[in-house]
Amino acid sequence: MAMSWLTELPAIEQVIGPVIATLITVELSLRVRGSTLVCSLLQGIKRTIISLFDDQLNDAEREVALRRAALSMLSVSFKTLLIFLLIGLFFWSDELLFTALNLESLPSPWLLIGKSLLSVLYWFSRRRFSSELNTGDDGLQDDSTIAQDPAANKLLYSEISKGLHAFALEGELISRLSFEYERRRYLKKETLSTPEIHQPVWVCGLARAGTTILTDLLYETERFTSLTYRHMPFPLAPNLWRRFSRWGISGEQTKVERAHGDGLMVSIDSPEALEEVFWRTYEPHIYIDHAQLSSHQPCPKTFKAFREYIQLLLIEARANGQHHTRYLSKNNNHLMRLPSLLKEIPQGQVIIPLRHPFEHAESLRRQHIRWVERHADDPFSRSYMDWLAHHEFGSGHIPFSLCAEKSSSLFKPNPDQMMNIEYWAERWLDAYQRVDQISSAQTRPQQITLIDYDDLSAHPISTLTALSAWLDLDLSSAQIAELSHRLKPAPKRVRPEDISFELRDRLLSQYRSLYSRCIRA
Repeated sequence: MAMSWLTELPAIEQVIGPVIATLITVELSLRVRGSTLVCSLLQGIKRTIISLFDDQLNDAEREVALRRAALSMLSVSFKTLLIFLLIGLFFWSDELLFTALNLESLPSPWLLIGKSLLSVLYWFSRRRFSSELNTGDDGLQDDSTIAQDPAANKLLYSEISKGLHAFALEGELISRLSFEYERRRYLKKETLSTPEIHQPVWVCGLARAGTTILTDLLYETERFTSLTYRHMPFPLAPNLWRRFSRWGISGEQTKVERAHGDGLMVSIDSPEALEEVFWRTYEPHIYIDHAQLSSHQPCPKTFKAFREYIQLLLIEARANGQHHTRYLSKNNNHLMRLPSLLKEIPQGQVIIPLRHPFEHAESLRRQHIRWVERHADDPFSRSYMDWLAHHEFGSGHIPFSLCAEKSSSLFKPNPDQMMNIEYWAERWLDAYQRVDQISSAQTRPQQITLIDYDDLSAHPISTLTALSAWLDLDLSSAQIAELSHRLKPAPKRVRPEDISFELRDRLLSQYRSLYSRCIRA
């Protein structure tokens, strides 16, 4: 009596058919990748939005865009239908087989339970030994890594995350629409209590000058609001994206070493140079020329939108329980527009790190080699940097050409040139000649200050004390001492004879001129 349930178990000949059907269903399901389906859906939605809202398309281009959007959505529909058919095959294959074989009894609940366990075990075993799992391209990785540093580990980004980044950042339309939505919803809603912009701070200079560590140190004082990795991939819609971040899809706060391999640890809440997405969206002509990045003057309409963008970030910070009224940003590309920025936002303050040109050039060269290799291995990291307009090095390198006498001459260095330290020394000279021009012409001493990287590393307490006073941060001695622990002198890797005498002389002359103006205790 106690074992009567055994009589309900199906005979062996009644099991073989459903088992085969289950294995076939699992095999088919493995070939229908949910990540690919989601990416196709995002692509279809984006193409539809472009065809409907991109006012730069003529009628013929709009028709082509609509056709592509329709094909993308049709593909998604067919794949979705296939998924439902597979689900149906799993649940109703038993009835179909029993009917086809003219068996007398329908499958028992035990058959369904056993089939479910078999399908799960078989699915996991196939996933375990699948080569797709080793490549990280299966799209089933935790999407909570969506806003982490993309190159700290290339496996941090699932296919769905990559698709969402491409949806949000590739091209200007989605970024522009998301920002316009933010302006309409949040600035009108907050009209009576829109925060004022008070003494924003920009850290800018040539990459590898210490801009990241300086920005991190200032952000750790908890006196500033800044763009962080958490704002990705919708940095122009901070308030809208915050609603999704509440659900935890934007990652954990675990710190990892950033992709540059320089020992700096970042987390999802670390400040990052994301501001240029705004400028790429509203001043796209800057990046049309792929040979150089030249000085330019944004239009007043763009600056009005930029001030509103800062206000949106302050509103988002307030919604998160932060009441910082000062905006902090790292944006090396501000070297292209710094005089206009300080004219339009005169209360802003700019910190420009200075580093010895020999070591600075070598650091740029080494990072370029590192990123060229990474971009070859991980194309998404190249796209990511292009979307953020990070062209300092790597396969997407576009040199600055900031001095007036050079801005009219176009050049595209070949790969061999970029392996030479003198190429990067020339980039240093071009950038810091421009810094010299701008800092010499400033009319308000509280707008721009230079800070020497070696002084900051060798004498962190005195240098940070002077910087705190210049920014009017009123930091205590204990706070400054705590921040100073993160600073370490950079290794010396360059012999002076690696650079030609004539170029070496020009570099040292420019460096001494700027060093004399650096902030000191």
